[in-house]
Amino acid sequence: YNKIVVGANGVITFDSLLASPPSCNVFSCTWCEWSFNQTIPNTNGFPYRNSINGAYHDIDPSVGGSISYDILGTYPCRTFVVNFSNVPHFGCYNITTTQQIVLYETTNIIEIYIKDKPICSSWNNGNAVIGIQNNSGTLGYTPTNRNTSSWATNNEAWMFKPNDSSITYIEWFNNSGVLIGLGDSITVYPNTTTNYTSTITYGLCDGTQIIESDQITINIMNLLK
Repeated sequence: YNKIVVGANGVITFDSLLASPPSCNVFSCTWCEWSFNQTIPNTNGFPYRNSINGAYHDIDPSVGGSISYDILGTYPCRTFVVNFSNVPHFGCYNITTTQQIVLYETTNIIEIYIKDKPICSSWNNGNAVIGIQNNSGTLGYTPTNRNTSSWATNNEAWMFKPNDSSITYIEWFNNSGVLIGLGDSITVYPNTTTNYTSTITYGLCDGTQIIESDQITINIMNLLK
């Protein structure tokens, strides 16, 4: 995906149809649904499909706090960061949530950080969820005790990491460009200062490849006793 929709209630999705048009008004804008009681995974209703929830619950940035984002690093190893800072809970404006969602380019690793997430039990039964689910809602993952229910936490973090075979392929080349090894590391025995090149190929899920290289120099020093 090359587009992300950030929802006001602590959720992001890759469904661009949920984005509000720039010219929208209160009668035509798409809003972030607040009423939900289903657990992840769910094939209809809410939580949203094709989403990252961290934590998804009814907060109100129109009252206070802020939502911000940034893209850090350089291609193909950028991170997309979304911050929900001191955002009041809807109906319980005296309590706030601060949390962060981080997406890592190429590796598909997702991290969720919760600094403060209290409970507003008087609204939507205090329901909240941390988790991810696929486009159809047939597959989803949530941490223990963090599926849709009423819960509070602080200083908590979760990582969602693919557990399939590696998408990387590493090759090592000598000064002359001859392939001398594969894998994370190699052992070499140069007798003079020598340059080695490591090349990593990322096989992406859309069939394309990203290739990055780095050079390593081993210096040989003669120590006189």
